[in-house]
Amino acid sequence: ESGAINEGYSDVMAEVAEYYITGSNDWLYDTESDVRGSLFMRDISNPMNVGPEGPKPTTYKGDDWVNTSDVSQKNDNGGVHTNNSIFTYWFYLLSEGGKGTNDNNDSYDVKGVGIEEAAKIAWRMHREYLPKKCTFKEARELAIQSVRELSEGVIGTPAEKSVVNAWHAVGVGDKY
Repeated sequence: ESGAINEGYSDVMAEVAEYYITGSNDWLYDTESDVRGSLFMRDISNPMNVGPEGPKPTTYKGDDWVNTSDVSQKNDNGGVHTNNSIFTYWFYLLSEGGKGTNDNNDSYDVKGVGIEEAAKIAWRMHREYLPKKCTFKEARELAIQSVRELSEGVIGTPAEKSVVNAWHAVGVGDKY
């Protein structure tokens, strides 16, 4: 899972960079290369949108999840480029918001905080706390810790509720 989190973090920081450089972003990772006839490598806003790597999971251990115990190259080294969509979709929902039902049949309603606020939370989580070997459940807890610290210790802010509800949307933890 730590490899997928690392890959996901790289993808979202590329979107953040695109936003800061151009003033907007398209939520499509790697639109510069034509890989197997596709105009993008991964669709962060809709992981099920089939790119050259196939559909990605939107829910932790849900549809299209790759078994992380098989670290063979055939299995994407434990799903690092496939399961990374759990982190990227969490970030997208945190930024933009969204409603729906995940693969666990859990309904969710996430209020977006904007890409700038989401980037601050993800950056703090990654820079200050994320260990080399981290699970998605641990990343959730570290994101909550980060948003609380950015809110000067205030618990229950709208941003914290969005962090928690975005993780719930991707199948990691309960909703707020």
